[in-house]
Order: sequence, then structure tokens, then C-alpha cells
Amino acid sequence: TEEGRLRPDVVVYLPQGRHLVIDAKTSLNAYTRYVNADNELQAQQAIKEHVEAVKARINELASKSYDRLPGLNSPEVVVMFVPIESAFVEALKYQSDIYQAIEKNILVATPTTLLTSLNIVKQLWRFEEQTKYSKELANRAERFYNKLNGFLTSMEGVGKQLDKAKESYDKAFSQLYRGKGNLIKQASEFKELGVSVQKELPQESVERAHLELDQ
Repeated sequence: TEEGRLRPDVVVYLPQGRHLVIDAKTSLNAYTRYVNADNELQAQQAIKEHVEAVKARINELASKSYDRLPGLNSPEVVVMFVPIESAFVEALKYQSDIYQAIEKNILVATPTTLLTSLNIVKQLWRFEEQTKYSKELANRAERFYNKLNGFLTSMEGVGKQLDKAKESYDKAFSQLYRGKGNLIKQASEFKELGVSVQKELPQESVERAHLELDQ
């Protein structure tokens, strides 16, 4: 950027294409001197410098505006990681208003709170996956329903065609069996008149034609 090179230590990917920036450059040199101090005077001087270092890092991160970096779709809050729980606890004991870092969009996190936050991210991804599968299931169900609907519509059309074909079939065969001049009766009369036939008509058809006449 115009302000120089800005490279986050960690970028955590969130659902919906968003990111969470984690910074892990908080200096603990003064805290180390505080822990190893030989007397109270050295300890007080060291803890004061430690708190100043924490506050300076908060202000530095607030000025970087990672959320405005090109290609980084991050929330306004940047996580400032302090790798030792007691380092942050002692700083709070000395100056409790360090918690107001959140007003500068900086969230100070220790190993415990950072792991909790990452577990929340994990749950968000799990919900995202479930939502994705639910959408896929709904899409598949919709496609299946549309296919089934199209199939049933086609089958109804086939059924109507079959009904129509059966109607034509019955009408055609009625010309064979029904009425005094039906075709089977006429064919039988040809035989009675001495017309030579090589193959007899099916007996069932002849009987049906006579039955129609009797009725």
C-alpha cells in the first residue's frame, strides 16, 4: 500500500468469503524482565514497560487498517494474540483499561480465548456445510419433482392415446360382429353358398357374431 507493506501473521478464512486477521507480534521482553526481577523496584519498572508495550502494539495495529487491504475481506476487528496468559493478566492488573482496546477494533486474545474463537469459526464452517447440503438436497428434490411431474404428465397423455386406440379398436371389431350385415356373418354365408375356403374363421369369432345377432 501507499503506507508500506502490510502482511498479517495469520488470516483465518470465514464463511461467505470473509477473513479474520490475527497478529502475533506483541513484545514480551519487558514481561520477561518483570518475571525475572530481583526486587520490587525492578518489577514495577518492568511491568510498567510491559503495559506500555502492549498499548503501543494495540495502537500500531489500530493504525494499520487491515480491513481495508485489497483482497482481504475482513471484519473491522483484528485479533492481537498474546501467547502467555499471565502476561495479559498482569498487564490488566496494572492497568485495567487495556480492555478498551476493543474500542479501537483490536481484540486482545490469549491462548484460551483464541482457541475458543477458532472453535467458534469451526462451528460456523460446520453450519455453512450443513446449509450447503440442505440447499443441494432441496435442489435435487426440486429436480426430481419436476422430472416426476413431467413423467406423470406424459403418462397421462399415453393413457389418453391408449383409450383412444382402444375405442378405435372396439369400433373396428364391432364391424365384424354386430348388425345383420356384419363381416363374419357375410363370410359365413359365402361358405354356405359353396365358396371354397382354405382356412376356417376362428370359431370364437363366429360364435361371438351369432351371439350378437341373437341379442
